[in-house]
Amino acid sequence: MNKVFFQVVVEYVLDSSLLEDINRTAFSEFNCGGSQVFDFNEQQVDYLLGSDAYVGGELPEKVLAKIDTAQATEKDSHVFFFYDESAQESATSFCSYLKNLDSEKLVFNIEKKAWEDWNQEWKKHYKPIVVSDRINVFPSWLKDNNDTNKIWINPGMGFGTGTHETTFLCLGFYDSFIEKFSKMDDTLAVLDLGCGSGILGIAAKKFTKCNVDFCDIDTDALDNCVENLALNFIDGELDGSSVCSREKLVKNKRYNFIFANILEPVLIAEQKTILAASLVGTDLIISGLLEEQFLNIVNTYAQDGWKLIEKRDKNGWVALHLNKEC
Repeated sequence: MNKVFFQVVVEYVLDSSLLEDINRTAFSEFNCGGSQVFDFNEQQVDYLLGSDAYVGGELPEKVLAKIDTAQATEKDSHVFFFYDESAQESATSFCSYLKNLDSEKLVFNIEKKAWEDWNQEWKKHYKPIVVSDRINVFPSWLKDNNDTNKIWINPGMGFGTGTHETTFLCLGFYDSFIEKFSKMDDTLAVLDLGCGSGILGIAAKKFTKCNVDFCDIDTDALDNCVENLALNFIDGELDGSSVCSREKLVKNKRYNFIFANILEPVLIAEQKTILAASLVGTDLIISGLLEEQFLNIVNTYAQDGWKLIEKRDKNGWVALHLNKEC
């Protein structure tokens, strides 16, 4: 039997205040594996403006009004993906939740899709992601072998492509460390725990002198990680780095920097693993958290000597910078 996944396509008016709550609820209560917004884009604006479209100068008020009117009435879509063992049940329950919202602004439907359709959907809609002046994430099919500064990713379902708020926040955090780490004489030891696509560890490897251990429990994610490493590095550049399953993570190996972009229950379950992998002074970037969950993590990790340095948030999702003080 061919593997399938389910997606729920939610159409919405752009000014809908419900969307942020719906997105958070999909992940926190219905085991959503990923989502993507297909929004009012540049091509739609050009089509809308027609002969009014031009370059240069400020847009006349009548043109701005035309765009505002369209944005208030045009329906975009937000697609939620469900693909674990209970995918159909989760997607159906999510639809029941949407129905109970009783909002005239929402139109939604559930679709069953063949697994091989996934990457084709990404190719149609995936856009380059600009995290900072240094960190930019591009899809593999746009790869330019002469441009070694970009991060190239072959998008895989749920493995981390930079589009999700938590991945974006983690990349932003690492960007703030680059200048500091670049001045270090020693090679930095980095752990990407729950690496998924490997995007976080790849960013570390691209912009600082470090060795990265990429670790995940999902073998499909590890396969995707290996593929992405090959897109970004040539032979020899990965010497000292490794890709391993969770059970093969080297015990008591210590790291200067740790990424843990995983969900709250896993962060709790892996607390001692992260502690055993840390040094005094280790910087830990934690994400995968909703706003209401971060205090529990901060308080729990404080018991092991972790101090909260900075909290960042985006659309209800949170990333934390913790430092090991003792």
